[in-house]
Amino acid sequence: MPIAPKFYLFKLKDSCRIQVSISAGKRLREYTDLYLDEKHWDKKKQRAKPLNKDLIALNKQLQEIEDRCLAIQDKDAWSNEMLKACISPIVIKNQLDFFEVWNRYIEYGEKTKSPETVTKWKVIKHRLEEFQDHLGKELSFDHFDAVLYDELIFFYNSQGYANNTTGRHVRFIKSFLTWALDRGYHKNQEFRKWKGFSEEADLTFMEEDELFRFLEYPFEKNGPLYRVRENFCFRCFTGMRFSDTRDLHPSEIDLAGKVVRKTIYKTGDRNHVFPLNRYAVEILSRNDMKLHVYNSAKENLLLKEAAKAAGLDRPIKRMIRRGSQRDVQIKPLHEVISTHMGKRTFITLSLMRGVPERVILKIVGNKDYKSIEPYIKIVDRHSFEWMEKAWG
Repeated sequence: MPIAPKFYLFKLKDSCRIQVSISAGKRLREYTDLYLDEKHWDKKKQRAKPLNKDLIALNKQLQEIEDRCLAIQDKDAWSNEMLKACISPIVIKNQLDFFEVWNRYIEYGEKTKSPETVTKWKVIKHRLEEFQDHLGKELSFDHFDAVLYDELIFFYNSQGYANNTTGRHVRFIKSFLTWALDRGYHKNQEFRKWKGFSEEADLTFMEEDELFRFLEYPFEKNGPLYRVRENFCFRCFTGMRFSDTRDLHPSEIDLAGKVVRKTIYKTGDRNHVFPLNRYAVEILSRNDMKLHVYNSAKENLLLKEAAKAAGLDRPIKRMIRRGSQRDVQIKPLHEVISTHMGKRTFITLSLMRGVPERVILKIVGNKDYKSIEPYIKIVDRHSFEWMEKAWG
């Protein structure tokens, strides 16, 4: 004789999760992935009040669960696994293994995301393949729970990755798992408890005298070191990212109005305006309104060579945390300089020159005020040094 399921609400902090109960000689209970506000639940009918299309669709899903339960004639066939199967029947998508779905994620990214983002996804996939070898078992979506989270963090620590790298990869993995969940490749919700984390990094920038020494250094005109110097200094004077200077077109430059109008590559912000100060205008004018930007790897390599030639050797102290371990390194500026330091230098020196924080955020295109707080701390620290020099 078929056994009819009963539906109940299990109260959570902000909503209720719908639970299914079966009485088949013993009480079986399993949760669905369906959530509801308690005020929309009809306790007597064990259904949502059909107030809108979403609630009607939810009732349809509940009815489908009930129909699958009623189709089971044998009372002895019931188990928790059987009830789970009635709630979430296996679909063809679940036959794909974890990395096959990740490959589909990459294909999706190649159509919708920047090449840099897709490259990061490929790198993280490779790290997870290494992690799988470390575990000695094939990864599946069901593995992604609190236990695997701890094992993954321990693995990254053992490989010497900085905590910020580990936390960033965790955030990317969560994004992938959410994407796969939304498309029916798995039903596991445990990964939502994972926490991506970050620590305040040491922000390295060029001080004003170093920037102008670099700007005025007599590199051979149109040589590779000259070009990367021009590119870097332009970013220091405008706050533009490497990706935005890489595809800067003369049609986006308005020298009369002293602005660059372009779509920000990273955020997609259209017709963003970057003001041009006189140093940025001079760089564009002497280079026929064009910047010769290399790929990021070559640009960083040449930039280090140019900075060394210009004598930028101020010792830079950097602390990198790997798990609970602290690695303190002291290197000359020319060894740690990078393309991203251009934007950092613009933000820091602009704050030191008294440009309001909201104006700087608007220029560089950052949406979150928190992103500028580390720079404010740097300026505050330098303020104390200035007062010490001035007053003793």
